[in-house]
Amino acid sequence: MSFEESSDFPEEDGQIERSSSNNPNSNTKKGPNKFMVFAGMAVQMGVTIGLGAWGGQQLDAKYQTEKPYWSIALSLAGVFISLYLLIKQAKKLSDDA
Repeated sequence: MSFEESSDFPEEDGQIERSSSNNPNSNTKKGPNKFMVFAGMAVQMGVTIGLGAWGGQQLDAKYQTEKPYWSIALSLAGVFISLYLLIKQAKKLSDDA
């Protein structure tokens, strides 16, 4: 018996049950997974705040300020921007639910 003649694969013998789209018990998802949405929000917040802090450090080094005014200002701007984006996305997520 050669490999081609073997019926070890259930899909060739019709043994696999195909789920129909009309099945009310089928596990269909609408939209993205909530966990992934919140994980994406956390990453977005971290990147936004991190870019603000990095940009502030670069400007402090370029202009050689006595105190880290640019770092503080851009870090806070990153925090406020990320909070705005978080609230905007959370509101959209709650409206979709």
